[in-house]
Amino acid sequence: MDNKSKNFRLLDNDKLKNNALLRAKILRLTRTFFQDRGFLEVDTPLVDVCPSMEPAIKAFETDYFDAGARHTMYLQSSPEYNMKKLLVGGYGNIYQITKSFRNSELTRLHNPEFTILEWYRTGSDYHRIMDDVQDLMTFLVKGIKSGSTINYLNKKVDLSPPYDRLTIKDAFRIYSNIDLESLTDTEYYDILRGKGLEIKRNDADFSVFFYYIFVNEIEPNLGNDKPVFLMDFPVRLGSLARKKSDEPECVERFELYIRGLELCNAFSELNDHDEQLSRFLTEKRQRADRGLGDYPIDEDFLGFLKTGMPDAAGVAFGIDRLLMLFADTDDINDVILFPFSAMKDFKENV
Repeated sequence: MDNKSKNFRLLDNDKLKNNALLRAKILRLTRTFFQDRGFLEVDTPLVDVCPSMEPAIKAFETDYFDAGARHTMYLQSSPEYNMKKLLVGGYGNIYQITKSFRNSELTRLHNPEFTILEWYRTGSDYHRIMDDVQDLMTFLVKGIKSGSTINYLNKKVDLSPPYDRLTIKDAFRIYSNIDLESLTDTEYYDILRGKGLEIKRNDADFSVFFYYIFVNEIEPNLGNDKPVFLMDFPVRLGSLARKKSDEPECVERFELYIRGLELCNAFSELNDHDEQLSRFLTEKRQRADRGLGDYPIDEDFLGFLKTGMPDAAGVAFGIDRLLMLFADTDDINDVILFPFSAMKDFKENV
């Protein structure tokens, strides 16, 4: 597609127009769902002083000038920190539909600017959020399709609950014949090299190993028969999630998959100040070791945790991914009117 045709993709494009109407309907139904359940819709800043600390996330930086002084700020990669401050402030069950931004993420499944739905329940855990997700999906498919099934990538998918539940440990065992519990740090390199990945031994840490196996061997198999909650992630991949009381090597985290498409990421929220600080410091070291940006720790967020955040669980749900599902497409560009890949003189990298 040349630049001229990309710039004029909005003209005489029934598919884009229909998907814009579908987006409006999904947003309207989503707000009705949460309002009917007593959730408060909130609003948090798009520009903040601290981005997410997760090593996998690269933020967009910007400068704010005040009386000649320059202050580095960031476009939010998630409204999570600020929404949790509202939990501490006593705002109760809350939700938000907003824009978020992640740099260097441009594929058929990723746009650097995307729409996200986040909600939080106080006095609950990730099992309760799973119920919410099932109820929301049931509500949406009934409102859009007047039933419980959709067609996605040439296959009928039943969105009626209950959804399957699969632990990370079982997923690695079933789809990759790997026992995560028995692995040692010295084995990651040999396994990755055996699978053909060109990598230096010092770069073969747990995160690189986990995501290479996960993306290539596990994710494509998830939710092909019916939606599945992939749950109980290793603690090393649970920055803001609470540890399982009976399995402290895991955190109470889940993701929803339908036909290999990840739709949401959820936690029982970590509300322990000291443990959260320790995880932030670990992630800061990981970012330094990988040559990533040296982001500041959100001391304000930590201060709120020290004040006392109630037990809660929350989820980040990708609205654009949800649209892909209901629009029956595997390309995020089909559901965004102004994607990065269609910008003037912007070279595609998908």
